[in-house]
Amino acid sequence: MRKLVKILVAVAIAADIMPMMASSREVLLASEGQSLVESFFGDEEFNTGDWGNDISLLLPFKWDLGADGQFTLFSIAEHVKTREAHWPTYQIVDGRLRYRAHEWKQESSVDFWPSELYELQFAEDKSMLIYHNEQTRRVTCHTGDVIRLFNSSTWYELNIGANGIPCKTVHGGWPEGIFSDKTIKSVRIVIPHRFRGPKAVPVKEKDRIQTRLDEYDSTQSSWNMDVPQKDVLADMHRRYVAMTVPSDTISAVYLIACDVNNDRICDAYISSDVESVGTGKYKWSLYLGDGRGFIRQKKPMKFSVNRTEDIYFETDVVASKTDFFRIDRVNVPAYVMVLAELEKHPESWSYFHHDNFVRKFRKEKDMSNADYYGCIDNCPDFGTPGISSIRDMFFFSHYGLALVNAERLPCIELRVGHPAGSMKCPVLR
Repeated sequence: MRKLVKILVAVAIAADIMPMMASSREVLLASEGQSLVESFFGDEEFNTGDWGNDISLLLPFKWDLGADGQFTLFSIAEHVKTREAHWPTYQIVDGRLRYRAHEWKQESSVDFWPSELYELQFAEDKSMLIYHNEQTRRVTCHTGDVIRLFNSSTWYELNIGANGIPCKTVHGGWPEGIFSDKTIKSVRIVIPHRFRGPKAVPVKEKDRIQTRLDEYDSTQSSWNMDVPQKDVLADMHRRYVAMTVPSDTISAVYLIACDVNNDRICDAYISSDVESVGTGKYKWSLYLGDGRGFIRQKKPMKFSVNRTEDIYFETDVVASKTDFFRIDRVNVPAYVMVLAELEKHPESWSYFHHDNFVRKFRKEKDMSNADYYGCIDNCPDFGTPGISSIRDMFFFSHYGLALVNAERLPCIELRVGHPAGSMKCPVLR
């Protein structure tokens, strides 16, 4: 590490930050990463971090800046703290990592806990790396409990600019804005490569986040529906609408396939062109599959998670065709989140339409930004507090309930009187 210290001394005379230039982000394979980290510690002293942590983290990406070379972000074990990690820029030169010295400025310092880094996927096959930082303080509420309040939550787009200097672009209104932006298809957590000790031994044990992502792949079949099932559902819903709105004739049925109640059997939200409510919104019915057919659900149902959260699956919701998401979180079964609007920003339909203790507690004086679990600790009937908000889903990182994937569900359009094979899909506008 003595050589690294000498390099850090050069920070004061390093190049100034240059304007951001176009860079190409590529995948950095684990095998290449292992070689890079091992060679790095062949020249540098290895030190452990908090609580004897001996695992260094390397982002699974590298940025190609053309004549300026390739760069990546690397957090050595001693830079990985209990709740945060520091990510300096390193240049990849002849199969080795070389620290990119530059004048330290807050706007180019990158710090985040690994579970706070995500990749956004857009409809145009573009992607973006994003991460968030929270500034908090602790206060004493009326019950005498010390509660953490979020003073601010800042979201950044992460990139590497000219000369390998990190570029952080602040995005206001996130994370709620991520879900309301109809060009965004998904937001998925990024898992850094992990290497143990100075020999950079790959950590093969999967953590809870990686295990949860694997579960996502294994459950995909129950979130898809074949053509005969779509035809059956379209006909069922056409007949239901004919009874409830006999004066109108359906020409198109809208279908969103999903496994709402996590029973590994595909369900669906269904609407039609005659059920529009306002501009771009429709009334949706929920049909549950039972292996033999489908039944239209007549009232909301819920399942409870970890005795601290009730998640509802709804019927008769009002939403646009792009307001449905599959949500995957650690230690929480996959579920559907439907967007509503709360105080002019997007919010979970369940959180908005069902009373719960978290929302009630946050209405008390000075408690509007109270930490979710601070609210729970003050719940008089522990075990039935209700739903968290969209913002809370990203604050669960340190509680073992981290969001690992949120994916916009495609809306399938079936023309009445035409075979399902002629459907238009998906609709993303």
